[in-house]
Amino acid sequence: MGRARNKDVAAFEELLGRYEDKLYRLAMRFVRNENDAQEILQDVFSSAWRNLPGFEVGRSSEAGCIA
Repeated sequence: MGRARNKDVAAFEELLGRYEDKLYRLAMRFVRNENDAQEILQDVFSSAWRNLPGFEVGRSSEAGCIA
């Protein structure tokens, strides 16, 4: 998270890999539409990227940043 917080794209891609499937399945439970679920994922990860500077290593969880 510390590397991603500093806008390290490779580190952020690792986070995407870690959470993408879980979040996709969760989104599908709610919307039951692949296109809508993909759009939700895009919105969630875009928001996470924008909010990374506010992430406090040691105080926040990765999931909290993504959620």
